[in-house]
Amino acid sequence: FAALVDPDPWVRYFAAGSLGQRRDADAASVLTGVAVTDAAAHVRIAAFHALGALDPDRAVPLAERALGDSAVDSDEDMVGAALAAIAGARTTRADELLDRAVRSASVTRRGFAIDALASRPTPATVDALAWAARIPDPHHVAAAAVSALSTVASAVGGDACRKAVGAVIDVG
Repeated sequence: FAALVDPDPWVRYFAAGSLGQRRDADAASVLTGVAVTDAAAHVRIAAFHALGALDPDRAVPLAERALGDSAVDSDEDMVGAALAAIAGARTTRADELLDRAVRSASVTRRGFAIDALASRPTPATVDALAWAARIPDPHHVAAAAVSALSTVASAVGGDACRKAVGAVIDVG
């Protein structure tokens, strides 16, 4: 944990990543602070990714903040890391935030949301991806949404899988 407060931002970056890879659950609370307060954006992004591996539910309020309107919190790379971090969260608030991001005016933000949704086989995911697949501009975002729907459809069973198959057929 001492490396997370090292003066060198690259030491902090690798420390955050290492804690996520080691699945050190005790690190989640410290990483939450790093994701919010570290001066270096790449360190905050690494902390988000580690939180996603350790405790995605803990990342939900941080993702909500990252999706905010202030200039610092609206950095697209930070938003992407926050959305990826909450993809595994069990709360419906994560579904709401991902849906909000996929409907964003920002093409980059929509792309990040689609990437996160592809790993989240829930009925709410299918609804968000089906909506994104029907928006023709830009074409690559709709194609990514269809691909993500296919990924959800090929997941092992469940309501979301059946619903995704129906959405892929409907969009096609």
